Amino acid sequence: MNEMNTNWIIIVDCTENMKKTDFRPSRFHVALKGVQKFIQMKFKLFPEEFLSIYMFSNKTQILAHLSRNSQDILKQLMSPKFVRNQVPEGNGEELFFALQNAVDSIRNQIKLIGGQKSRIIIISGLQKISFTQEFKNLIEIMQELNIVVDIFILSNNSTNEIAITSQFTPFFNKLHGNLRIETSKRDFFDHLISYAKRSDMLVNAHPLQRTEGEATNELVEIAQDLRKPTAEEITNLKDPLSMMRCQICFSKKSPIDHKHLKTTGRFCPLCGIPMHLSCAGMWTDKTEEGANLFRCPYCYTLLKIPMYILKGIRSRKFLVSEEDKEKFTVKMIRVKKIPPQMEDMDCAYCQRPIIDTNQVKKIYKCSHCNAFYHDDCLSKMYKKSKICECCGRKII
Repeated sequence: MNEMNTNWIIIVDCTENMKKTDFRPSRFHVALKGVQKFIQMKFKLFPEEFLSIYMFSNKTQILAHLSRNSQDILKQLMSPKFVRNQVPEGNGEELFFALQNAVDSIRNQIKLIGGQKSRIIIISGLQKISFTQEFKNLIEIMQELNIVVDIFILSNNSTNEIAITSQFTPFFNKLHGNLRIETSKRDFFDHLISYAKRSDMLVNAHPLQRTEGEATNELVEIAQDLRKPTAEEITNLKDPLSMMRCQICFSKKSPIDHKHLKTTGRFCPLCGIPMHLSCAGMWTDKTEEGANLFRCPYCYTLLKIPMYILKGIRSRKFLVSEEDKEKFTVKMIRVKKIPPQMEDMDCAYCQRPIIDTNQVKKIYKCSHCNAFYHDDCLSKMYKKSKICECCGRKII
């Protein structure tokens, strides 16, 4: 297994219940001291990992966004002025919003950086929590993003352990974390330090199971679409003297479907490198992100391509001989009712929007790879090769 960096997010309760003095001088002061010990040990052993600290009361306060700068975080936490200004208040409802902010931060991190796992530690004195539908939906999102949540409950009353455990079951059941009910300051510090010494080992971070259909996972929502070229870029691509090349195959014409960059060229929305759609599909098929997702080979941004492109690439790999191409056939099915999701799709032949009221009356779909074609584009393609432009199978 490969070792991967972990994003650690610590969420500290700063509500009324943290004023209690069963942990001297108060639960809140003990929680802050525990966080300090955690940070000192974590960055001593794993300086390459990221850490963020959130506090919740009647509002969410972010002390540090995901950062490796332990000295600045500790300086703020250990400042007497900072501690004096923290007045515990509120009833704990803000925990949801603190978690929501933490998940948004992780989503942005996943979008730009791969190969990381995210772990949230909640330190609280809450003994019950209201799981609204919004809260349950957030837990589902965290589950899809492979976020592990560990909860430390400060309570010197061990008789409440069963009741507290049942309250927080949705967290550690679905999010693969642990619930610890701390009844002494010493045990709490020891357990936090043991967490700081952990090095999480995973084969894949943020895994997506490869599927034949369009994935509905949260990662697909995070991923960005490849950008179409602007009018200026199209003019540049048409220029025979242009030096612009696909940054995957390093050619103007794709080695897979032999289409020119001016027709099937797309750009990374972050770093702006060009690539053929077919080359992006080939790159996607080789990566570990799963579904129809891949990382930009230059800036590592999480990107997505239409599923029919990926299915077409896999089908072409399967058709290794002319005999295969004759044997495996497809039908072009007339699309009578246009679903809403088709509005942003392109014709697999001309790469223009599939819904073009000025030109197209009929639309067809490949029975194998689900690529869409304009009526006139299908006629041109059939006269040219009698095969689906996307998956390479013979049209009957």
